[in-house]
Amino acid sequence: MFESIVDPIFAPLLNLGPLLAMLIISFVVSLVIVIVYKFMTKQGEMKDLKAEIKNLQNEMKTLKDNPTKMMEVQKKVMSKNLEYMKHSFKPTLITFLPLILIFGWLNVTMAYEPIIPNEEFIVSVYSGENVTINAPEKITLLDTKNENGKIDFKLKGQEGEYLLEFNIDDEIQTKDVMITDKQKYAVPVKELKNSKITKIEIKYNKLKVLNLFGWELGWLGTYIIFSLVFSIVLRKLMKVH
Repeated sequence: MFESIVDPIFAPLLNLGPLLAMLIISFVVSLVIVIVYKFMTKQGEMKDLKAEIKNLQNEMKTLKDNPTKMMEVQKKVMSKNLEYMKHSFKPTLITFLPLILIFGWLNVTMAYEPIIPNEEFIVSVYSGENVTINAPEKITLLDTKNENGKIDFKLKGQEGEYLLEFNIDDEIQTKDVMITDKQKYAVPVKELKNSKITKIEIKYNKLKVLNLFGWELGWLGTYIIFSLVFSIVLRKLMKVH
């Protein structure tokens, strides 16, 4: 679903690199949300409500020695905030589904680094019994480590999409893997039921999109920071309250 709906719009951006792709995606999403809010809310009423809330908050600061009066003003602030939120409900509802689709797509395309050609990677198979691997011709098995019910297969291979086979007694289970220098990867985990193998997992490295003064952020943290900045700037430029 993510690929069929979101891929045609955002997939070409992945060729620009994770940081620039997230910058553009955050800007586009923020712009659409601000436009929806501007044209689906009564901006005059929103502006008046903001002004009333600000005035009431300023009044509260002068009533520190009068708790009873402060409580009365605080109730008015809460009432005005609720009214403001009611105005925002419709555009929030409209933008909710597209945001879920975009976030889902980002989670399956930008959560991990891809396995690049001839780079070593590990596939872990969880089983209490001995498991062997049948790797395709262009994938090389480098090492096998069996420890505490988990078998780690260290592999490397040429670019392409492959199907790994894992054998345990008379049972065969498979897991797809993608090797590419593009920002693509196969689903990391395959859970199994009614099998001697409980789980097959590709050990990816987490994708770090933004390094903020030594603080390494993935796609979600990067999106939050970019979208906050874009939202503030766009609201001011477009006079959205």
